[in-house]
Amino acid sequence: MKTYLLFAAVFLLIVITGFIQSWNSALFILNMGLISAVMSLGVNLQWGIAGLLNVSIMGFVGLG
Repeated sequence: MKTYLLFAAVFLLIVITGFIQSWNSALFILNMGLISAVMSLGVNLQWGIAGLLNVSIMGFVGLG
């Protein structure tokens, strides 16, 4: 139940940001959050499950 409330709060904050500032800012924040989520899932898959230490992911983030 706490997870649903947390996602609802984040969604509400993004919508409020869209109305108060601009929708471009809200979509930028959402996009950066989704990119970070995909990146953290990749790190968890490589390091946590496979046991491989791969530091190139942060290098690609630094380049991008």
